[in-house]
Amino acid sequence: MSTPAEIFCPVCKLKNEVSAKVCVHCQSPLVEVEHRTTKRMPGVTQLFDTDELVKNAQIPEDGIVILSQESGQEIAVNHEEKFILGRTVEGVEETIIDLSAFGAYGLGVSRLHVLVQKTATGYEISDMDSTNGTWLNDEELVPNKFYSIASGSHIRMGKMYVIVLFGKNK
Repeated sequence: MSTPAEIFCPVCKLKNEVSAKVCVHCQSPLVEVEHRTTKRMPGVTQLFDTDELVKNAQIPEDGIVILSQESGQEIAVNHEEKFILGRTVEGVEETIIDLSAFGAYGLGVSRLHVLVQKTATGYEISDMDSTNGTWLNDEELVPNKFYSIASGSHIRMGKMYVIVLFGKNK
């Protein structure tokens, strides 16, 4: 059996030379991960009405609230400068908002899925090379790259949908 002359990027799905370590199209790492701890999930999820979630939310002035778009439940209110959305991991120093109680494993959320950090103007997120990927308002994120988010942004981690709200409740 011969080795392929090209490989496909796991993020943008475009061809690269087999010797490439980084995608020439989107700069995502092309290194194969040997062990994954999150199951890949196919399919579609039913979502709660976004306008209703935003209308009823208690938005903190100095923090961020994360709401489940599947159930409408408040997942967490956080006031820290930096935290991770995922599942509990032993030995990790950063704050992890554990999404396990919301079916995270079954929805394909990695243990260290998304890093969220406060900026001077709001917040930004980065996919932490998760198994099932992260989308911001229907745009797939390149792993390990930061993206600014606005209050009301939709984030999909695998098949789990959340809405983030921050700033003054108007």
